[in-house]
Amino acid sequence: MEPIFQDYRNPTELQVRDCPIRRVLVVGSCLVAGFPGVINGLGQDCHADYIVFNNVARLPAVPPQAIESYDLQIVQIAARSILPEGSYFRLPYTSREEYAELFEQTKNRLAMTLASALEYNDKHGILTIVLNFLVPQINPMGKLLPRYDLRNPIYFFEEINRYIDSEVTARANCYILDVNSLSNTYGKRYIQDDVVWQTNHASILSDADFDLDGGRLETPLRAS
Repeated sequence: MEPIFQDYRNPTELQVRDCPIRRVLVVGSCLVAGFPGVINGLGQDCHADYIVFNNVARLPAVPPQAIESYDLQIVQIAARSILPEGSYFRLPYTSREEYAELFEQTKNRLAMTLASALEYNDKHGILTIVLNFLVPQINPMGKLLPRYDLRNPIYFFEEINRYIDSEVTARANCYILDVNSLSNTYGKRYIQDDVVWQTNHASILSDADFDLDGGRLETPLRAS
């Protein structure tokens, strides 16, 4: 990462004292499975543990280490857990009511999922950072269709991000990390997949399925 990007959104002159992080708990789906490796590799005597969390699961009664040993936890909710792709893209575009009903169902699933994922925060007050969702770049139904309409997946996820923010900030010592905004900084064309994985695998553009394409008549290039 070039220095210009390191300082662009993180002004270094505002630091007033060192605040070493000893241990981090990562809770989430495959999107954050690599976070512990990155944290452990920072070379600052910082360690991370990972708990796989999908759907409305229950966290273990106790984390891998004593709860007081963690300085913070990072929590990520998979979009597919609250909005299966088929439930959205199979709705008739002419039915505003069905989209509104699905939106309420999605909020309810999100509230239940958060209640499970944030159990350590609710019980122990551990400092918690929650990732929001990547907002789609385009409306696959058409660019000239209404922008601020639940039938537009862009607006749908913008409103879901508003809702997750209200749920998170209502809790003590719990904050949103706006990964959608961060992805805009670096360029969503290099990060986000709106074609294959709209809500699955966090919409992340990756080489995960490249080996499956090896048998094609014309082998494609890796996404990376």
